[in-house]
Amino acid sequence: LSGERSGERTVKRLRLCKALTVPDSTTLYEACRRMASRRVDALLLTDSNALLCGILTDRDIATRVIAKELNLEETPVSKVMTKNPVFVLSDTMAVEALQKMVQG
Repeated sequence: LSGERSGERTVKRLRLCKALTVPDSTTLYEACRRMASRRVDALLLTDSNALLCGILTDRDIATRVIAKELNLEETPVSKVMTKNPVFVLSDTMAVEALQKMVQG
């Protein structure tokens, strides 16, 4: 059997939707606006070199922003993001990516 038939599929072959990315200097207000317009529950954040540096989730917004009454229009996402998220490359086997997600 080919790798495809035996369940060995890469992340790229899953045809996932393109992730929404914004600079880590983006305000929380703008980040929330973009999340709502794209109907996503997370944003990937990039540094000044356009490299992945964090992730902002709807849970982060609830627990780190709303609960602490931060100013949405003045606070950058870098203040509340989860730094250095675990990630995989597109040629990673899907089963390996799933294992990483389960492990946290």
